[in-house]
Amino acid sequence: MWRYLLIIILLSSSGCVSTARFLQHGFPDQQDYVFQKADTIYPNDLKFSFNFTQGSHSDFVDSKKVNNRHQETLQTVLPKSNVVALMVIKNDSIIYEYYKPNYTINTTYTSFSLAKSFVATLIGIAIDEKKIKNIDESIINYIPELASKKGFEKLTFRCLLEHRSGLNYRDYALKKNAGLINLFYGKDITKVLSTLKIKQIPCTNYKYQNVNTLLLGIALERATKKRLPHYFQEKLWQKIGTQNTVMWSKDDNDNIKSYCCLQGKILDFAKFGRLYLNKGIYNAEQVVSKSWVDLATNPDRNNPNQYPLHFQCSGAWSPQTFNARGMYDQFILVNPKNKVIILQFCDQSLKPPLIFWRNIYESLSEELP
Repeated sequence: MWRYLLIIILLSSSGCVSTARFLQHGFPDQQDYVFQKADTIYPNDLKFSFNFTQGSHSDFVDSKKVNNRHQETLQTVLPKSNVVALMVIKNDSIIYEYYKPNYTINTTYTSFSLAKSFVATLIGIAIDEKKIKNIDESIINYIPELASKKGFEKLTFRCLLEHRSGLNYRDYALKKNAGLINLFYGKDITKVLSTLKIKQIPCTNYKYQNVNTLLLGIALERATKKRLPHYFQEKLWQKIGTQNTVMWSKDDNDNIKSYCCLQGKILDFAKFGRLYLNKGIYNAEQVVSKSWVDLATNPDRNNPNQYPLHFQCSGAWSPQTFNARGMYDQFILVNPKNKVIILQFCDQSLKPPLIFWRNIYESLSEELP
């Protein structure tokens, strides 16, 4: 019943095109890249390959308890979950893989908000290259159309990266030119700029918003004078040993959806985690500065949100662990101390089991022998 009510509300309040596309395609899932426009990003010839050393490690991961009360393990719960792919890497060796039927190591996976961490890394690279002055520079230096709006002079890259922008935007607002449906299915996602207002003083209160990364993507293109996929290909994708092309979704007007929707292979996403595990170094080259990696992955532990610079930092189970995260619990989790990278890709599910995946993988990354 609630689905029908939601559709009625959307029909009466959202943009016609985005609503029609929502009714046609439904909520975002792993297959959305098939119908979405996208730019293609290419690797180069300098490829890196992980080793494959499954065996006793695979048994160890399978036996990881996920519910002590019911004595369930990863092996028993994964087939019942919305997880479609899981990979565990230790010391540059793939020690565990799980795939749902119809998914493999060669499947194209949608990252959803994992893309935010890639954008943040590009911001770090642009600062390293002096294309952006520093993390505390005002965003209006690159998006001057916001300068006439009250309070935007205080909106910095740091505020956006930490999701403390203070903007009035609501991802799940059901009104015209706002909301997740319009950002995902809209014809021109930049139209949201005219609707933005500062609701709270920037850099004070945390609120996760996709529009924060949209602004970062626009600013990045203007600072570098390159389309986001071109800068990404040149400065990141071709620098970390990737083997396959990746696609970045865009709207009808070719605006890149910087807040989501990189589509690629699980092994190449793992190489992004490896870059951060190695403090921004690949093949003896400092791709992004160590100072940026430290800033992005070592927040103030008194901050309850633990979301610095578009990475999510952990706490209870493994203080040094951090992760990039996307909708439906996509994960690239990194434990530098134990040299572990864990990747998980999921699809939408009506009734997934209530599992706190992050806690499980944090503890697993500590326990792996």
